[in-house]
Amino acid sequence: MRPTAAMLQSLNEPNEWLEGPALHEKIGFKHFRAAIYTPGTVLLNPAALTRGLADHLPENVRLFEHSPVVRWNNEFSTDKYPVLVETPSGRVRARKMILAVNVFAGITMRRTTDQRILIRQNIRYEPKLRVSDEALARG
Repeated sequence: MRPTAAMLQSLNEPNEWLEGPALHEKIGFKHFRAAIYTPGTVLLNPAALTRGLADHLPENVRLFEHSPVVRWNNEFSTDKYPVLVETPSGRVRARKMILAVNVFAGITMRRTTDQRILIRQNIRYEPKLRVSDEALARG
């Protein structure tokens, strides 16, 4: 979390490092050891957000679901459409791309003061589904 706090500071985004009694007072229980409080942010389910956005797309937008991407290049040669995405069934060219994964683990999203969306995701593969205290401390 320290790198995230440093990044927020470098972006001049309001945040407060909390631990111990200050954290317990803010959230009401003692399960967590430390946290970064970022005023104006919310925790949300990315799948619900994505479904809600997909259900309300404008008519000039097409959605391709169940289309695994096998390759993508964000430096495609065309200036107007620099992104090239390839699937087993075809290719899509676009000006911009949103990369999303089908997992919900340790994600935070916030809108910055200059209206960017900042997404932080912390995922680690643990094949045995168990993590030692030392591995958790390393982050």
